[in-house]
Amino acid sequence: MNNPENLLRCPRCSQTISFAAKNCAACGYAFPEEAYKKIFFYFDLKNDFKNLMAVESSVSERLLKLSQKIKNYELILSDDIKSYEQGLSGAEALSSQPAGAASEKEARMPVEAVEEKKLQNERPAQRSGTQNESPRTQPVQPLQETRKSAFETRGRMDDLKKAVDKKRSDFGYAPSGATTRNAAAQPQQEGDFEIMVGQKWMLIIGIITIVFGVGYFLKYSFERELIGPAGQVALSYLLGATFLGLGNFFHQKAAFVTFGLYMIGGAIAVFYFSAFAAFQLYTPPVIGQEFSFLIMILITVLASVLAIRFDVKWLAVLGLIGGFLTPVLVSSGRDNFLGLMSYMTLLNFGVLFVAFKKNWNLLNGLGFIGTYILYSGWYARYYADEKFWPALVFVNVFYLIYSVAPFAYQYLKNNTESSPASGFLIITFNAFIGFGYSYNMICEHFRASYYASVITVFYAAVFLAMASHLFKQGKRFADAFVVALGMASLFLIITIPMIFSNHWITFFWAAQAFVLLFMASKLGRSAVYAGSYILFAISLFKLFAIDYPAPGIFRLNTDMMSIEPHFTYLLAERYIAWIGVLAMFFTAAGTLRKLDVKLIVNDLRDSTIAYIIFGICLFAVLNIETAAFMFDYLPAARFAFISGLWACFAAALMVIGFKFNKYGVRKTSIALFLMTLIKVFLFDMGDMSTPWRILSFMVLGFIMVTVSFYYHKFKDKLMDAFKEEGRN
Repeated sequence: MNNPENLLRCPRCSQTISFAAKNCAACGYAFPEEAYKKIFFYFDLKNDFKNLMAVESSVSERLLKLSQKIKNYELILSDDIKSYEQGLSGAEALSSQPAGAASEKEARMPVEAVEEKKLQNERPAQRSGTQNESPRTQPVQPLQETRKSAFETRGRMDDLKKAVDKKRSDFGYAPSGATTRNAAAQPQQEGDFEIMVGQKWMLIIGIITIVFGVGYFLKYSFERELIGPAGQVALSYLLGATFLGLGNFFHQKAAFVTFGLYMIGGAIAVFYFSAFAAFQLYTPPVIGQEFSFLIMILITVLASVLAIRFDVKWLAVLGLIGGFLTPVLVSSGRDNFLGLMSYMTLLNFGVLFVAFKKNWNLLNGLGFIGTYILYSGWYARYYADEKFWPALVFVNVFYLIYSVAPFAYQYLKNNTESSPASGFLIITFNAFIGFGYSYNMICEHFRASYYASVITVFYAAVFLAMASHLFKQGKRFADAFVVALGMASLFLIITIPMIFSNHWITFFWAAQAFVLLFMASKLGRSAVYAGSYILFAISLFKLFAIDYPAPGIFRLNTDMMSIEPHFTYLLAERYIAWIGVLAMFFTAAGTLRKLDVKLIVNDLRDSTIAYIIFGICLFAVLNIETAAFMFDYLPAARFAFISGLWACFAAALMVIGFKFNKYGVRKTSIALFLMTLIKVFLFDMGDMSTPWRILSFMVLGFIMVTVSFYYHKFKDKLMDAFKEEGRN
């Protein structure tokens, strides 16, 4: 292989450029920015090529074979190029001139024979130097093998071309071949548009026009009594059969495959219209309801079979639309719930079978939409409380179908899209719709919402089962796992208020937030962290803003800071609630500290924010409980004990600040001491009797003297810490 880098030389000193650099290694010449980008791009490609060659010996052998195949195919192309009309020069003339025609004799020969003859007559010229892979020293492969090998490697060459184009785009260059494509883009687009209009849309509009013509024919002949009702319907079925036969005939012709498929689609449409007309447009109907219903089912099956046979998705879509319209088209205005729901269930199984077999995800979405449109229409018109159980069963059967089927399609068959979590789009909407109908029916039937917890637990179990499967698949489905886990958590969150008393709701929400945080620590997913933070915030808000204040659960009179009717009211439940919530929040803060998570504020640990919130909440609840206790048992010493609580809390903060060398905690402690002094001297002196006033002053003074002692004792350590942190 030649060494093209020898051609790359510095324009000043003519030394070889052997690596990418902004300056010449020999003379220091500074390359222009554009030239440097090209040099860097060249050596980047060269390094990628060398790395590819070094993967394994078999790769080198394949590359050599590929080189040989390309050179062999070059022989074919060279003869074609020589046959172009002489006199063409320049890229513009070459691109505008059509390729020369083959001789009349060669035009009548098969392509393989013509090209085989070209290969036999080809004699490559002598080339200077000897190369092991030269076509002169290697036998030329047979033409068919060469063409087969070349086209087999086309996919790999396309991948390589995409990689090269990406490299070029990274450095601001247009993708290879972009200029040529842009030059031919406008005429190509104009030609494509004309072909699309002529072949596709004119055919579609023509078929639709014929279907309308059939309708007007039936109407006209009925009004004029030219043909009897049975004859009219028979003629429309005959037209559909003719379309079907012609479509199958044209589909077998290579040039009319698409034309034939559209004819088959037109036949399906005519069949549906004929079945509808036979039941709805005539009085009395030509065909009864049951028989018309059966005919439409057979038409739907026919459309599905043809879609599978011809591997055409839109035929299956046509059959699916017709299948869901069938109950509407042959409706008699009477409620036949079991028949309708059984038909929808079987239709969904059939549709999902085709979607799963042919990998047509569009059918899942259309089936989901059609199912709930029909169910909603029935529910709005016919639902009554005596139909509660069958209606509830069938809506949850549909929930299972459109939870399991899309999940199996996306994740069991490994047909995930670029974003695996998108596979949960139908599943998520399906869960909300199914739960909405179930909750509404249960509340109306039982006059109580807690029975709906059975549905929420069932839905949560389904999503947990999905999450368990996705978790076993590893990181590939991490996003989908997060969505499944989030949906399971959501339905568990909904379940808790339905089952438990209000004071337990806060506790279980905090516990669930902690579980989400634990899962986030294992997954490393910011979305799960955010969900945990939000749920913790909701739990704390509910505890202090809803549960404590009257008329909430714990009946705190915020004016008097007392529990009504007495301090012991729901004492155990109250302490379990606030101790449990704050304990889980404190543990969560410790977990965040170990993980060093920084999602809320840049360069600030989330654990720091969590500890601050925990301290504020603990300080608040201790003040509430102390004030309420003293209000009932020792009202004269109430303010003295609150001042003592503040001093003790400040002292505890100071201990933490000394032990863990937390400058911010010590500052907070000093601020709280200052607030306590202001409270004692300005407010407590006038409201406390002499003994409690003495106790308040003595306790506060003793704590502050102790704190001062520790500042003297640890002065040197504190100064050293200040110097390390740059605060001196």
